[in-house]
Amino acid sequence: MGNMMMRHHLSSPGWREKIDALNNEKYVILVELDMKQFNERLQRQKLEIIILSIVLLLVGFGGWLSILTLQGLKGSQSRLRRVEAFRDILISSLPVGLIATDTKGGIILYNKFSQELTGISEEEALGGDSAVFDKMPEIHAAFRTEGTPQKELYQKEVKLQSDTGSSHTVQLSRLTIIDSDDSFVGTLLMMQDLSRVKRLERDLRKSERLAALGKMAAGVAHELRNPLSSIKGLALVLKSKFSPENDDRETADILVQEVERLNRSISELLDYARPQKLQKVDVDIHNLLNKGVSLLCIDAEAAGVQMVTDFPNTLPMVQADEDKLNQVFLNLFLNSIQAMESGGTLTVSTVKTKNSIKVIVTDTGCGIEEKNLGRVFDPYFTSKSEGTGLGMAMSAKIVEEHGGSITLESVVNQGTSVIVEIPC
Repeated sequence: MGNMMMRHHLSSPGWREKIDALNNEKYVILVELDMKQFNERLQRQKLEIIILSIVLLLVGFGGWLSILTLQGLKGSQSRLRRVEAFRDILISSLPVGLIATDTKGGIILYNKFSQELTGISEEEALGGDSAVFDKMPEIHAAFRTEGTPQKELYQKEVKLQSDTGSSHTVQLSRLTIIDSDDSFVGTLLMMQDLSRVKRLERDLRKSERLAALGKMAAGVAHELRNPLSSIKGLALVLKSKFSPENDDRETADILVQEVERLNRSISELLDYARPQKLQKVDVDIHNLLNKGVSLLCIDAEAAGVQMVTDFPNTLPMVQADEDKLNQVFLNLFLNSIQAMESGGTLTVSTVKTKNSIKVIVTDTGCGIEEKNLGRVFDPYFTSKSEGTGLGMAMSAKIVEEHGGSITLESVVNQGTSVIVEIPC
């Protein structure tokens, strides 16, 4: 029924006109909104965005600064490591020994050259309870010397004997380290090896003596040998004119022998004065020494002398003139035997050091007075009634021409030790 009524109204003319009129008009719908809260919230969001942007900007800037600082720190650390490495290389490469102590006297720096001079490793040296002070009293004394004003350089020349058997003449220079506030920081000891300088000075003095001696020897040889040859010839003629039973024949024979002795002395002088040309070959020191001992064992036994050898198992070969070295050791053996008039013991020993071989010839003879120790290697110095005094001088010359050294230690009525050091 309802549908029928609706259809009735819609079908009526008046209603249809009203609908058409409504369709032909335009309507505007107005809606009023309150924007106050919206604007406030929008402003807060803008402010928050600005604050967040500033914070992010600051964080980013801080991060950028941190990166720059970190890069700079890494660069500084890298440069510092390079400087420290260069410093360590420089200190270890210096041909000068460096030992530094802190305010408590403990060793904090001990370079490679110091190890070579003392024979003490870095592990033993570093710290307060150092082996350097125990084994090297000369170094300990240099650190403990009183009376030297601060900032003033203390210097002293000493001889260091290392555990390896090598010895060095060393210039010690001690400097007290003071900071900008005049506060004591530590002590630095520098050790300069003077062995080469001393050797050069000694070689220079010898060269000067040899030059003068060479000139004299040439003149002596020329002036004496010709007359001596004439004297010897006349003595032989004179000797031939006497019968074997005649006493004058023996006198002429003595004259011939003395002329020959003078000729030998002149030859020795010329050999000492002129430069020696070494014929170097590989030499086994033990074999060379054993040959010398064998040659003189009969003479030693006749003098009541016992010859003893003390050799390590092996030694490296050395480049040397075998005949010249044999001459040196035979001369040393003979001198030792002659020094033991009442018999005794002659000991020949060898020691291997880092760069050399030491041959030590020790006797229990009469010894040498202290005043004569420095003259033993001088030409024509002798304490024996027989001999020219050129034996030890010639021995020293031969050893030095091999680049070695010869030293002597002696105590009166106790004995003498001669140390021959030959590079290997």
